[in-house]
Amino acid sequence: MVHYADGRPIGDLTLRTLAMPSDANAAGDIFGGWVMAQMD
Repeated sequence: MVHYADGRPIGDLTLRTLAMPSDANAAGDIFGGWVMAQMD
């Protein structure tokens, strides 16, 4: 992966995944396991 001189990666977002309300807990936070499952 190519980076800018200050360390930021160069690139474009290619995929956007939305979490549904059923994927959140009572406080509205997304469970970390859900995030990891999306990357797997």
